[in-house]
Amino acid sequence: MHIVSHSHSKPPRACKTDHRISVGLEIHPTVFAEGSDDHAYSSLTVDRERYSGGEDIEPSTPTPPATYLARSIGQPWLYLLNKNTPGPLHVASRGKQLVIACGQHAMILSFGLQSSVIGMSLDTYREILSQEQDGTNADPEKAKVLRSFRIPDKFIVPGSAEVDRKINIFAAAVSTASAWVWAVSDFNRIVRMRVVSRDKPFEADDLKPGSQEWSRLWDYFKGGPDWIVERPMAEDALQIWRPPKPREPLPPDTPIIVDMCGNAGGAFTGLGRHTANDLLFRLAIFPSTPSHIICKDNTLFAALKSGIAAYMDRFTSRSFLDDVSAVSNSPNPFAFNERSNDRYIQQYIDVFRRTKALVPSELYNSYMRQGLFDPDHIIGQPYPEGKWDQPLKGQFKWMPVFFVQAPINAYTIIRAKRPSTWKDAPQVFVTRDIGEFCYVTTIGLAQFREHLLNQVNIKAPEVASAVVKRGRPAKVGLRVFSVPHR
Repeated sequence: MHIVSHSHSKPPRACKTDHRISVGLEIHPTVFAEGSDDHAYSSLTVDRERYSGGEDIEPSTPTPPATYLARSIGQPWLYLLNKNTPGPLHVASRGKQLVIACGQHAMILSFGLQSSVIGMSLDTYREILSQEQDGTNADPEKAKVLRSFRIPDKFIVPGSAEVDRKINIFAAAVSTASAWVWAVSDFNRIVRMRVVSRDKPFEADDLKPGSQEWSRLWDYFKGGPDWIVERPMAEDALQIWRPPKPREPLPPDTPIIVDMCGNAGGAFTGLGRHTANDLLFRLAIFPSTPSHIICKDNTLFAALKSGIAAYMDRFTSRSFLDDVSAVSNSPNPFAFNERSNDRYIQQYIDVFRRTKALVPSELYNSYMRQGLFDPDHIIGQPYPEGKWDQPLKGQFKWMPVFFVQAPINAYTIIRAKRPSTWKDAPQVFVTRDIGEFCYVTTIGLAQFREHLLNQVNIKAPEVASAVVKRGRPAKVGLRVFSVPHR
């Protein structure tokens, strides 16, 4: 949502429009993923039921590159290679999806792990497109089909990763008047796109919840109501996910972390592994707690409902936008945003891939009173007050983080035993913190491959001598937690 007016750092609305920018849609089929005989797959699908334009390339359109035509002849997206009439840029988000609408076309993006939208100058965009080459597939024949664009050397930061730099630009919103481009990139080619075309140009009201277009835009990629812009509907989805009465026999012991990460019933739209683990930490819920236990306990269910809302609100706050969503102050569109990365890791990751967690006193005392730090206690059983430690009177305490191994694959500070009927696995101390990863992770708003590879490796011999310590160490900032009632 921040791609249109990120500089204002205001909480996002359902739709944002920039009338100053007249934008046209461009696609680049040369980078699209291919399906197989066993697995049909398409990077782009279209809905043109209300669009009367031709299906072929118009005579007035400059002939696209041969590699584009090879991937587009006979495909339903061929008409999008025409020069599309520009219009005001409208943007809306829903969970992990984004709509970019301009003129007669609305492009819905279903993001993968490495999918991102990168802003760059029109000149830079055209320069990159001029350097099309074989992709990175290990099979040379497939690499000739699944093409990429080379990132010019001038955008590679000295001392950063020593690998060939390529980018897969799937589509772009291009403003010739302002000489600016928003490019859709995905190194892994997992992003899925759908373009809805119609004769009437899209307007801001079309991208608002409850509009006639709203369902048509989002329903193709299965998801659910957004906890920010559709909260009443999201709460309804959570209530539907919760059966009105316990079923007999009891439903399967599906861990709550599985339902969250799988967006069961469309009730957990927007959550992923990182956010689901951190949310459960804030709720003092063990990740393998069976969902039906939470559903039948009014207190636990109420905590989950209010906890999701409070947690999601963090990512729309002014402080979050100021901390991590600003564009790097560099003319290089692939510059690694150190400030955003540092702030996100330090302030917005609690237990996911962490070695220790900063636990505020109220939350710590809640864990302690439930016996969750006692390795001899069983979760859910009463914990005698005589075993309580002294309540934590300080502001916070650092606690070790444990990784619960397969099939749970989750992070927690809980040490108590699980009931024998729960799905369980051994848990071990986390020994490598996410802050120690260099080029091998994607989390937050800075760690997309094209940017992450430009992070200077301070261990590299050629740059080690050039690294200068920055003044005195900064004071430790206390993270602000919103702890729902339990």
